[in-house]
Amino acid sequence: NNNNEYYYTTETYPLTAEEYHYGCRFTTPERLARHVGLEPGHDLFESVGEDLGARFDDYYVQLVDKTTAGFYEGIGSMLVKLHCGGDDNGESSSSS
Repeated sequence: NNNNEYYYTTETYPLTAEEYHYGCRFTTPERLARHVGLEPGHDLFESVGEDLGARFDDYYVQLVDKTTAGFYEGIGSMLVKLHCGGDDNGESSSSS
C-alpha cells in the first residue's frame, strides 16, 4: 500500500466551507494536503500534496476548453491589445 494513497471522502474527512476558502490561499499541492488533514511538517505533507496536486491538475486540465473556460465578451481582444502594447488609452504603457 502506497503511503501517498489517500482516499478521503466527505464522510471520512469533511471540509467546511470555511476550511475550503482558507485553503484557497495556498498552492494546489499545499491546499490539497491540508484538505486531507495533513499539516506542514508532517512526513507525508509534501509528497501527498504533490501527488494530489498532480492528480487534480491532470483531471482539471482535461475539462478546460473554450466552452468551459471561455472569456467574457471583450476580454480576449483586451488581452491581445495588452500583449501587443496596449491601445490608444495607454492602458498597458509603462512610460509616464
